[in-house]
Amino acid sequence: MPKSLTHTYPEAFKDELGANSGAMLRVAALLGSMAFVAMFVVDPYLAEGDELVAARALRVTTIGLLAIVFAVSFRSGWARRWARAASIFECLLTGGTVIALTYLTGGGSSDYHEALYVTLFGYALLPVPWKRWDPFIVFTLLFVGYVATMVLGSRMGPVGAFATHNALLGAAVIVAAVLNRIVMSGRLTSFLARSELAKANTQLKALDEAKSRFFANLSHELRTPLTLTIAPLDALLEGGREVLTEGQREKLHLAQRNALRLLRLVDDLLALTKAEAASLRLQIERLDVAVMIDVLAADVGGLTARKGIELVLDVAPDLPPIEADRHLVERVLLNLVGNAAKFTSDGGSITVRVRGEGDGVSIAVQDTGIGIGPQDLPHIFDRFYQADSGSRRKVGGTGIGLALVREIIDLHRGRISAESVVGEGTTITSWLPVTSAFNPERVTSAAEEAGDLPTSSDGLPEWHQAIRSARSYRLQGIDDATERRIAPRPSHKGNAPMVLVVEDNPDMIRFLVALLASDYNVLSAQNGQDGLRMAIERRPDLIISDVMMPEMNGFEMLERLRADQATHAIPLIFLTARGSAEDRVLGRQVGAETYLAKPFRSEELLAAVDALLSHQHDMRDDATAHHDEALLFLASGVAEQIARTLAALESAGADDAREQALVGLAALAAQLRAVTQVGAEPVAAPAVVDDCVRSVVADLAAAHPDVAVHATLDAPGLAAIAPDELSEVVRCLVARAIAQSPPHASVQVATERQPNGAVIVRVHDEGPGLPARDVERVFFAFYDGDDAARGLGLVRIRRLLEARGGALTVAPSGLIGTTFIARLASQDAAIADGTA
Repeated sequence: MPKSLTHTYPEAFKDELGANSGAMLRVAALLGSMAFVAMFVVDPYLAEGDELVAARALRVTTIGLLAIVFAVSFRSGWARRWARAASIFECLLTGGTVIALTYLTGGGSSDYHEALYVTLFGYALLPVPWKRWDPFIVFTLLFVGYVATMVLGSRMGPVGAFATHNALLGAAVIVAAVLNRIVMSGRLTSFLARSELAKANTQLKALDEAKSRFFANLSHELRTPLTLTIAPLDALLEGGREVLTEGQREKLHLAQRNALRLLRLVDDLLALTKAEAASLRLQIERLDVAVMIDVLAADVGGLTARKGIELVLDVAPDLPPIEADRHLVERVLLNLVGNAAKFTSDGGSITVRVRGEGDGVSIAVQDTGIGIGPQDLPHIFDRFYQADSGSRRKVGGTGIGLALVREIIDLHRGRISAESVVGEGTTITSWLPVTSAFNPERVTSAAEEAGDLPTSSDGLPEWHQAIRSARSYRLQGIDDATERRIAPRPSHKGNAPMVLVVEDNPDMIRFLVALLASDYNVLSAQNGQDGLRMAIERRPDLIISDVMMPEMNGFEMLERLRADQATHAIPLIFLTARGSAEDRVLGRQVGAETYLAKPFRSEELLAAVDALLSHQHDMRDDATAHHDEALLFLASGVAEQIARTLAALESAGADDAREQALVGLAALAAQLRAVTQVGAEPVAAPAVVDDCVRSVVADLAAAHPDVAVHATLDAPGLAAIAPDELSEVVRCLVARAIAQSPPHASVQVATERQPNGAVIVRVHDEGPGLPARDVERVFFAFYDGDDAARGLGLVRIRRLLEARGGALTVAPSGLIGTTFIARLASQDAAIADGTA
């Protein structure tokens, strides 16, 4: 028998069965009694005389015994203790009565024996607390009792029918016993699954409580150092005792703003964890909502105006006062208005609409912002949820504000809802009752609330309350949402390197600009899209960029920079809060030279900037020397061609010789002109790569039978280059390979398409290897030969490939053989970039 059918029941499962045993016994007794009562009307048709009297007496006796079990099952503890024995008794009593009634109504010829099947399968399906072998034993006893009663009472009836009945009944005994074990195994599986789920829920609840305690403790611990940071900054900035320079004052303001921002975040986090733990308490007072809205408008109107947002008030007259916590209701209003200001573009509007509604007041904050998608709308009040959570989200945030708003509204026994249309705006409506039966445990006084703050002999609670009451703290969220300060443009530093800072946080931009401005010319952009545009237009020497930015994230911006030939070599430093190992690896993969995580040390950033700019300067010196060497090759090649032509003209005695020399000089001029004009025309029709390569290889192989040219072609489809241009590239490379290879050698030509759609064409020869010092020189004019075609061929096709978005390189080689690699841009990429 399968293990699942014979598994020993765990004690907890037995306890569950025991707890339900009373109900199980009552159900079995009730069903059995009802069946026996119902069959009273059938007895006269099955028996008569003394047998009818005996049958009815037997029914009454059985019903009485079942009624006793039914009644006793209500006794406390009895059913749990005797459930197994009682259920076995019920089963044997019911089955034995059926057997006796079968005997009295005709024995083996009676159809009454079929009720025994009902008994077997009924108890097989009931959740009886039997042990492993109980169903086999009980059901077998009933089977043996039936056979013995019919045989000993000489009422078997026809032997064939009796044998058939017994065979079917024996099979039913086995099936019912196995069915009981299967049913119980299924119940055990369900019990184990529910137990695991309950255990997991308990663990999750414990973890959630531990998390809430951790956040609450952490928030309390952070409040003290933050208060002791902000208070001295306030004293320095407002005391007037110390004489501060403008630069010092700006840095202190920067520290003050961000310390307040952190304190506000800590307070929100602490309030949220208190609300979850049912420990956030209210200071109830009667509030005039209209007055609160007017004060709100006076406070935030100037801030929203900085962003060109119109703040509209629509407050109904004669609003009833409400009983609520002034500070918490103000926090709700400021959070909702600040959230609206975040997502509303310049020139939009925010409408605060207040109405009396039923026995309460509704406050709706409507904006004309970007809206919220239907997939995100049901979740905006969830803790830490952000509809725009990717690395290119347009605004920052933690996902705490709206969750805290909902907790505060729920604490006041109010309600909150949101409606939104993408592209049109969002309306968040909250409703607060005029009065409510607040839980006394959730109501406190101002003095008791102050006691929740960290205390010290220096009166720290008073400091903290003063900070929380300050306008800069209360309006910090809206101040951030409507921030329009930009970094001051530093004075030009002449020929100093140019550094582009791409960062969406205005304070961080101002800090970085101030940090770098003494040594470098500094530009700034507030999102990846503007950063990419400025990098292309201004060609900075170095870029410092955040990763998570609106419009375009830092990773995408860097990928676009590396794909552009004009900006691919600009070094970039990622300076970001995303400091995980995966983010660092991704930053390196897309091409960042340095990856620094926030918070960072200024000295570390300056050292990285200095190192990269020094390396960039060295590379430019090398490139200049490289360029000068290429010019020398070009000048010497052109001079030699001109000298040969002049010598031929002076010594030539015939017009044909002079004409031939002039033709050579004209060919040189044509080649030089062709190099300068390569790729100027757009691609009229893209090339079918393998067809072009196959055709060129066939022509050259036929023209040079002493060298075997083999082609392995695996790049079906198109490339962003004209067919005649691709043929020229392949012909130049294969012809050079044939010329370099000794007789009877082989030249290998292969094509392959990469996952990004680009095509690689490799041409390998078996001639002398290319020295390392000549890897770049091979692309100098006249390096590869003294005639115009060979001297400018590689120069021309390299410029051609670069003009078409591709490249031509030489793979490192040993003593024998050289491999040229031509990369052709995909047709789709070329269309996107505008190179096709």
